[in-house]
Amino acid sequence: MILFSIGIISFVIPEILWIWIFNDLYASKWILEPTLGIILSLLVIVISGTYFGHRYIRGTIEVVSYLLGFWVAIPIMLFIIGPGNLWPIVLIIDYIIVTPAALLVSLLGFGLAQKTRGKKST
Repeated sequence: MILFSIGIISFVIPEILWIWIFNDLYASKWILEPTLGIILSLLVIVISGTYFGHRYIRGTIEVVSYLLGFWVAIPIMLFIIGPGNLWPIVLIIDYIIVTPAALLVSLLGFGLAQKTRGKKST
């Protein structure tokens, strides 16, 4: 449950900051539309996935829980901002952007945890 919440927070906070800070610089309020927004979002995913993956992921169910947090947060934030007429395509593209990154870094964090836990017990 904690990783589900972390997945949601890891998408919602950058989106809110994007609207608040970059509202005047970019026409889009959606963080996953301009290149800078995608880079910032992926940066947050890398940091949160690696850190919390290292701390909390013990198996497959935690990885899925982390991913589900993103999968729930993306459509909620999209509909809060205003989905536009191409929202199904936007959701698919956003899932294609976020899912591999979140999956890889959470597994990276899990792998680092396994490696460090193995060293402590030896």
